[in-house]
Amino acid sequence: MIIIYSTFILLRIFFPITIFYIPLIAIISSLLLDTFDAEFASRSSICHSKYEIIDKILDFWWYFWILIFSLVYFKGFIFLLFILFIYRAIGTVLFLRTKKRYLLFIFPNLFENVFLLLFATRYYHWVKFITQDNILYFIIGISLLKLIQEFWLHIAKISIRKDIFKIKTHWRSEMDTP
Repeated sequence: MIIIYSTFILLRIFFPITIFYIPLIAIISSLLLDTFDAEFASRSSICHSKYEIIDKILDFWWYFWILIFSLVYFKGFIFLLFILFIYRAIGTVLFLRTKKRYLLFIFPNLFENVFLLLFATRYYHWVKFITQDNILYFIIGISLLKLIQEFWLHIAKISIRKDIFKIKTHWRSEMDTP
């Protein structure tokens, strides 16, 4: 499983860079890899705390590339995106230093969600109901939904896999990690 997880890491490094060439594939690939890498990491030789460090660094790598992409394609929203990027970066650094999960709720990942909304409105015609006049309402709406998700994950500590589907995780303890 370590080979599969290592492949996930390499792909999570590679796909963000492709956002300028194949943006939709870069976005979908990055989101899917981030969603499923924990399963393979839990079955490899690392413990959960080491996975979290790797995951947050790879998340930040992805955020960096979507910020650069936004500098080119979303100039009208760059101030908002930059503030959200810095806000999440502060939360990530504080979390990595303290391991206090509630910080990820206080500093939610609104940056990625707002970027995805902007990307959808720019590239997909079926999203025409979102306009310059009402986009702020959609940003507020997705921000509220994201806060609910962050609460669920980091305060209530509810895992869809473990708590709803009753799927056992396979994380190694800190003592078992080489």
